[in-house]
Amino acid sequence: MPTRQFIKESSKAYYNRQLEFEKRAQGYKLRGTVAPMPHTISLAVNNTCFLRCAHCDVGSQKRSKNLKNFFYLRGTGDKKAAEEIPLDVLYRLVDEVAPFRCIIRPTFLEPLMRKDLFTFGSYVKSKGLVFNLQTNGVLLSKYARQAVETGTDVLRVSLDGPPEIHDKIRGIPGTFNRVIEGLQKVIKIKKELCSDHPVLGISMAISGHNFNHILSFMEHLEQEGILPEIYVSFSFLRFITGREAEQMNTINFSLAPVTESSLSDSAREAVDVGKLQEEISELKQRYPQDKFHYYFFPCELSTKELYQWFCTDDFMHPEITCNVPWSHCQILYNGDVVFNGRCCSDSIGNIFEERFQDIWNGNRAQQFRQYILKYGNFPACNRCCRKF
Repeated sequence: MPTRQFIKESSKAYYNRQLEFEKRAQGYKLRGTVAPMPHTISLAVNNTCFLRCAHCDVGSQKRSKNLKNFFYLRGTGDKKAAEEIPLDVLYRLVDEVAPFRCIIRPTFLEPLMRKDLFTFGSYVKSKGLVFNLQTNGVLLSKYARQAVETGTDVLRVSLDGPPEIHDKIRGIPGTFNRVIEGLQKVIKIKKELCSDHPVLGISMAISGHNFNHILSFMEHLEQEGILPEIYVSFSFLRFITGREAEQMNTINFSLAPVTESSLSDSAREAVDVGKLQEEISELKQRYPQDKFHYYFFPCELSTKELYQWFCTDDFMHPEITCNVPWSHCQILYNGDVVFNGRCCSDSIGNIFEERFQDIWNGNRAQQFRQYILKYGNFPACNRCCRKF
């Protein structure tokens, strides 16, 4: 099957599987605070990353040492030394959730900095589970063969524009070319081994740094010859404003300490919504979606929604309440379990101390779900992809 067709077919299969799980989770949500085992378990297999990304709390901390915003504190623990979840703990987790077909997805901080990552991936695959990987892609060339031979199902890298724009955002010259080199190497090895996997994806976080470089980014991918081999996700940058953080602090409920985050000069008042809409319109004309595999995440927003997203504190879609606590979870580098890496949920337990199943439907998890059922979304949930 041609690569482009395979990407579409595999994406459809993945979506249908997720829809099956989401419908089941929604049924549980209608009945109360007990949840089925999660569709996806995302893993912060370590607490370190070497990039200095302008739109990320971790990268911004490296650029300015005194920020200590939400995601930086959650993702690193404000620790200088690198920490990892021990391999035996990861194995125990996989053994426990294998009967429930949970997808295992290492996501951050930078999974490829972990030398035994694909040893772990091989174990996940040996249990019949889906193994997806999200990475900044800079080290991909080094691990390309392992990524293919392990049987990684989906491998997604981050690229945020054409070379000069991406490298400026990432804070380190040459990163764009290194990511492209890694992708091309994976593509070559896949063809050498006659393998359809991993399905390759690129995620571009649209922010004030790159909103007017979407079309030139696609053109560059086409020039590199990799556009037929990948899908592209155009993700609208998720961030929390100062006002939203202040509103969070007035809530009388156990939550993570939320701060203004992912802002800097990346979002508010930096995006010209009219020009962004023009970029999207021209993209769809030049690269029809029936011929090229790309989408917008969480979805394609209207002009009004784009303005609300980037330029205001307007609460978007308050009628939609979150399903994530019934369907997904994130395990942090220190073993703490939360519902999403950027979610305001406090830790509901720790896999170093308890079985995952006991945590997932334990008292703290059910208390959080009860709050969602009673009050709906929090201010920090405003731009969460799960609301769309």
